[in-house]
Amino acid sequence: MLVHASAVNWHGRGILIKGESGSGKSSLAIALLAQGAHLIADDQVQLHQEDGQLFASAPERLYGLIECRGAGIFHRETPASPSLLHLEISLVAQSPRLPEHPQKARYLEIELPRFSLVIPDWSLSAKVWLLCQSVSTATQKAEYHLHAPD
Repeated sequence: MLVHASAVNWHGRGILIKGESGSGKSSLAIALLAQGAHLIADDQVQLHQEDGQLFASAPERLYGLIECRGAGIFHRETPASPSLLHLEISLVAQSPRLPEHPQKARYLEIELPRFSLVIPDWSLSAKVWLLCQSVSTATQKAEYHLHAPD
């Protein structure tokens, strides 16, 4: 299954980055690369399932390529392709301040925790770090907790 997205592996967690065209998927991926992430794919991500788990890889023609809007297309090594996916980040224009229920994305009959982050936001990569810490690497099932303020 081919999806319009970017994907990186950051600290052992595969992250699928979704959003409308021009929403900043590649920019967020680049920010995460600058903080030690490994590129899986940019612009298009090939998804496949194996043993009940969802994996992401780069289509052959895009392997190792990432776009830096306004600067061009750059080649990066892609040691993380293919990679097990753990969560989806959805870049959106608006989102509730405190979601009432965990969101889920579904691909090839496999669910991933979905987190909607509002753009533009200079702290996106820090928020992704926090979300990665809350999602277990042991399973793709949502094992995170939303906490209401006291």
